[in-house]
Amino acid sequence: MNRAVKERLKRKVKVNGSTKPQAATVRVHAIHAVPEVAALWPLKWRYGKRLKVICYAHGEEITACCSSRQLKFLMHRAHKIVDLMIANSQNTVRYLANHIDPSKVVVLHPGVELSAFEGFAEAGRAWRTNHGYEDRLIVLTVGRMDPRKNHAAVIKAVADLAAKHPKLLYVCAGGGQLKEQLQKQTAELGVTDRVLFPGEIDGPTKLALYGACDVFAMPAIQVGTDVEGFGMVFIEAGACGKPSVAGNAGGQPEAVIDGETGLVVDGKNAAEVASALDRLLQDPSLRQRMGEAGRRRAEELDWPRVVQRTVELVEKL
Repeated sequence: MNRAVKERLKRKVKVNGSTKPQAATVRVHAIHAVPEVAALWPLKWRYGKRLKVICYAHGEEITACCSSRQLKFLMHRAHKIVDLMIANSQNTVRYLANHIDPSKVVVLHPGVELSAFEGFAEAGRAWRTNHGYEDRLIVLTVGRMDPRKNHAAVIKAVADLAAKHPKLLYVCAGGGQLKEQLQKQTAELGVTDRVLFPGEIDGPTKLALYGACDVFAMPAIQVGTDVEGFGMVFIEAGACGKPSVAGNAGGQPEAVIDGETGLVVDGKNAAEVASALDRLLQDPSLRQRMGEAGRRRAEELDWPRVVQRTVELVEKL
């Protein structure tokens, strides 16, 4: 990367017949402060304002750097040469506090490719019909199975609500380190007939599952330094007109507007998770209202709009 940036900065142009160094600004977009921005330090020192560094912050990488003295040093060194830091949530901004000049930081929520979710309703109906689930109340989670995503709390809630909602079905899509453990939990709770584990899914299947579900649920929690920086799956669910149950850790309350596009709960409180699911499952009009609000939120975060906002921010440099 540094070689390409250096060549761009040293590029020469012809002015009035003579060759002179190019005076234009070169902008570099870096996904992480460490190692990408840290590696740009020599070029920034040499070329100064001609090199503009735009970095993106997600949250996890900040807490990870703070767990190591050496990484924290590199992160602070990198942050000194960042011209614009684009954070994915206000929660990430809080992680950045005391690590970077706050005047350099702006929040820009990530987006979804709204066009990719066209036809979700038809795909969902077809999936239900093909599997014989036309009359089921379906709760969906899409995500890798690790402790942070908190699938276990949803499985526990399904067991608690089984008697009240006999048609309840939980589709737990994705792979990961906890899959076998979660399958064991369903057996111990006696809900193996109420929980599906389709494994890793492709794009068309994900679209069908979003279209088929009644509620999307992922009440993620913080585990050590591991936290949900925002939660794009909630916006994807909203793009398909579905309400969500999210956790109150990390940036989830910014992805799901509590009481508007879904319900935000303490993912570590099993009773809260079950209560939120119960509230949505027993009230079709509430699900529809929150789903419609989720769709409007997804429209605000359609990638072309997000890209345009990003371009405007960068042009101000």
